[in-house]
Amino acid sequence: MSNSVHNLINITFSSLSFEQKLNIKNDGGPLPELKDLMTKYKKGKKEYFRNCNPALYLKNEWLCGCEINQALFCFPCLLFGGETAWTKTGVTDLQHLNAKIVKHENSFKHIHNATNLNLLGKLIKDIKLILVIK
Repeated sequence: MSNSVHNLINITFSSLSFEQKLNIKNDGGPLPELKDLMTKYKKGKKEYFRNCNPALYLKNEWLCGCEINQALFCFPCLLFGGETAWTKTGVTDLQHLNAKIVKHENSFKHIHNATNLNLLGKLIKDIKLILVIK
């Protein structure tokens, strides 16, 4: 199973096997260079363009992208559910992107989903370690 946003939108993560979930987690979110993601806006009489900067992925580890939609998504929320803009349609407004990122990463749903993704598979490893030590 490919970790493309298109595939992740169309699966029910909770119905997958534990191994499939771990594979998706370990593969991580797709980080394509979104060359066609651009926002045009006016300020006074001047027109400005903002392009998607790939450094966003480094700054926000939960961020992923879709080449088909030319949009940004939240990897944990794609898997566990959340706000439509970050899980179904994607975020394309680069002019207000920083504010959208701050609002999203401080939301309860995102924090809950990021925590669930982080813990996925860790409890099993800890239990196996305890059993080996005993």
